[in-house]
Amino acid sequence: MMRGTSAGCETPVGAGRKNSLIETPAAVGQMRCEPQQPNTADHTGTGLLTHGNVPMRSLMIALLAGIIGLSDIHRVFADEALGRPSPPAHAAPTEVTAQQGSHTATAGHQAHHQEDKLGFLGLKRYDLGIYTLVVFGLLVLIVSKYAWPHIREGLEKREANIRAALMEAQKERDEARTLLAQARKQLDDAAMQVRAMLEEARRDAEALRAAEREAGAREAAAERERARREIAAARDAALAEIYDRAVELAALLSSKTLARSITPEDHRRLLDEAVAELQRTNPTAA
Repeated sequence: MMRGTSAGCETPVGAGRKNSLIETPAAVGQMRCEPQQPNTADHTGTGLLTHGNVPMRSLMIALLAGIIGLSDIHRVFADEALGRPSPPAHAAPTEVTAQQGSHTATAGHQAHHQEDKLGFLGLKRYDLGIYTLVVFGLLVLIVSKYAWPHIREGLEKREANIRAALMEAQKERDEARTLLAQARKQLDDAAMQVRAMLEEARRDAEALRAAEREAGAREAAAERERARREIAAARDAALAEIYDRAVELAALLSSKTLARSITPEDHRRLLDEAVAELQRTNPTAA
């Protein structure tokens, strides 16, 4: 799979697909490497010629190697045609010295009786190299006319495929960058919403505690007021009961002391006097 590099980081091409965008905040932080922009200079006409010259240079090197090989073959073929086999590579020096005299003695005879075996083709030895170059030129012409257009077409198709793949990768990177920005924005919005909810909950809790404190204070004040009212009512009831008992006691004492009957008016008057005397002697009882 093709990879786009940027500042020492590698990002898979398919990493920006929508179905694999779910990332944690840590994974989001790890995706901040900027993808490398495609080199558009390689997709121009100059880049095409540069790419096209590479196979052309390779072809020229191969053809030069063919020329060198043909020259070696020509040399071997000429030696065989003239009846001059090459001496073995590991022949002893004494054997070479012994054969040198015989070769020198018979050189004139062989030159006289042996004609150039290339004569049956109507060619000289030096003409073979010329015709080799001619054949080589024809080969280059044929290759450049019939083979090289197909090679160039294949290279152009490959270049078009590479350019399309790069454009697709760049498009996917752009989509991934857009989706990443949207995901970051959504995360920021969610974080802001969470902070707002927490702040609102804190304010509600403080308001609830304040309301509970106020309600408790009001209930305590009402309870104290009720207790005071109950205490006052009990005190009034006790005083009324004491007053009634005092009246009865005063009437009983007065009847026994005077040993005579008294009228109700006398009872009331005596009672008032007793109460007044009681109030004077015990002011807190009032």
